[in-house]
Amino acid sequence: MVFFSFILLLLFVFILFSIVFYSWRNGISPMPSSAQAVSCILQAIPKEMEGKIVDVGSGWGTLIFPLAKRFPRCRVVGYENSPIPYFFTKIRQFLRPLPNLEIFRRNFYDEPMQEIDLVVCYLYPGAMQVLRSKLVNELREGALIISNTFALPQHKPLRIYELNDLYKTKIYVYQI
Repeated sequence: MVFFSFILLLLFVFILFSIVFYSWRNGISPMPSSAQAVSCILQAIPKEMEGKIVDVGSGWGTLIFPLAKRFPRCRVVGYENSPIPYFFTKIRQFLRPLPNLEIFRRNFYDEPMQEIDLVVCYLYPGAMQVLRSKLVNELREGALIISNTFALPQHKPLRIYELNDLYKTKIYVYQI
């Protein structure tokens, strides 16, 4: 029993270290989207949406699974480089597979964005500034961008939704 407890303690320390390290490295911890934010984002997407939807920094999967369920004709891709949230979402996908959902442990900055119809994100201001250049240079005309909480610098949103939560969270919708 002592050995088992020791192994659990080591596993806990490893998980904690991994989350702290990748939070430091990425500049933000893997923060799940609230249920209210997920609902708002799903409603902000046109009902007839088809094509490829990408969640850059998909974290614990709180948005990619509802996206894949709501838009079964779309290919939904989640990119997450932090191993613990990535592993968690892969287990979730294994237990309840969705045929239109793919999850990759990759840095989305290294991925091409030309074939994407919708990008969703919940990043921090510094990452939004870097992502802005990539999106403007690579997304095709008409592609949508939906951002939870943080605006895309130097772009006027098509629409801003303000949630009725403690933080008055904003959901920004843009079109290239």
